[in-house]
Amino acid sequence: MRIPRRVMTTTTVALAMLAAPLPAFARVPAPTATAAPQHDARPPTPRRLVIAGAVVGGVGLLLAAVGFSALGGIQAAHPAPGLQLTDPGVTPSQLRRLVVLGHAMEGIGYVGATMTLAGATMLGVGLGLRRRHDRVARLRLVPGYASMAITGRF
Repeated sequence: MRIPRRVMTTTTVALAMLAAPLPAFARVPAPTATAAPQHDARPPTPRRLVIAGAVVGGVGLLLAAVGFSALGGIQAAHPAPGLQLTDPGVTPSQLRRLVVLGHAMEGIGYVGATMTLAGATMLGVGLGLRRRHDRVARLRLVPGYASMAITGRF
């Protein structure tokens, strides 16, 4: 279909360019049918759980230590019950900022404590699986008088 010259707009030019065949270097081959990617269906190994538990627990301990020690430092510098800070030499806006910082540090401390518990759980499960895995590996087949017996160290 030929478009008259005076009716050519950017839209018609773009549509004409899209309808034109692509040069050979710009052609992309059609995708071939491949099998679906296989996911790692293995259960988590004890070693991975131990490493993940140690990392998560360590980061959680660090966050808990930073959060609660900063909160304790704020409370020690401006003693008052709870997070109500009173200090005659500090302006109300500074006290407000200290209260907000105290609440943030308290939240960081709680997140760290939660991460520590999660890390300790992963570490415990990983060590338990490792112990059980070692125990299962000690099973052996031993010939008996008239049969075979499975023995192991438990």
